[in-house]
Amino acid sequence: MEIPQSSVAETQEKFKLKTTEISKDFDEFMAKVARVENVLKGLNSKDELKQKIAMEKADYLLGNEDFDKDIDEDKLYLKTNRTVINHKAFQIEDNPDNMSKEMFMKSVEEDANRRAAERREMKAISNRHKTEGIKAFRNQDYVKALHSFNEAIKCIRDSPLLYNNRCLTYLKLGLPKNALEDTRHALRLNENSIKAHVYKAEALYKIGEKSESDRVIKEACDKFPNQVKFLKETQRSWQ
Repeated sequence: MEIPQSSVAETQEKFKLKTTEISKDFDEFMAKVARVENVLKGLNSKDELKQKIAMEKADYLLGNEDFDKDIDEDKLYLKTNRTVINHKAFQIEDNPDNMSKEMFMKSVEEDANRRAAERREMKAISNRHKTEGIKAFRNQDYVKALHSFNEAIKCIRDSPLLYNNRCLTYLKLGLPKNALEDTRHALRLNENSIKAHVYKAEALYKIGEKSESDRVIKEACDKFPNQVKFLKETQRSWQ
């Protein structure tokens, strides 16, 4: 029985559309793989800021429902622990490239979990040093407090609170230039830290930059209108 050419043409057209659809899904998949590769590169970076950004991206990717779910039941399956091209029309199985993607995704998840565990451990150590530093500071043992805050920051370098604590310790030790540097770190991590603004103004005043110190206080008053009284009183305490 001869198959009508119109039916053949119609089938060819449907097949082309289906192939285009599969190609689009595959492109989306590869784009996500590229995102994962970028995150992995950031996790392996020696730059701590890049590592931090990569960790946040990894947490997002591993916890994002849109990233974890299947794209389509009969086309491209994409999960954090499984990557398989499985279209019924072609029955592609045991593709080495797909298996490498599966291993890659698994390694990213394991790496992110490992780094998260390491960060939790380092944060616990940092908190112990911070507690020791606060105790020493309250006992006016500023040298010991400085040592403890240094050790805490070695463990966790993205805490504005730690930089503020060390900054105040530097001020008590008569080291305003060191204090000023810590205020820059603190404000980079949290521009809304009122303590960092106050310590910055005090450090500037104590190195002889009075006009710059006044400018910082004025900016802080504009930024925190409900804290003007506190800011002015604090400024008078070191003048």
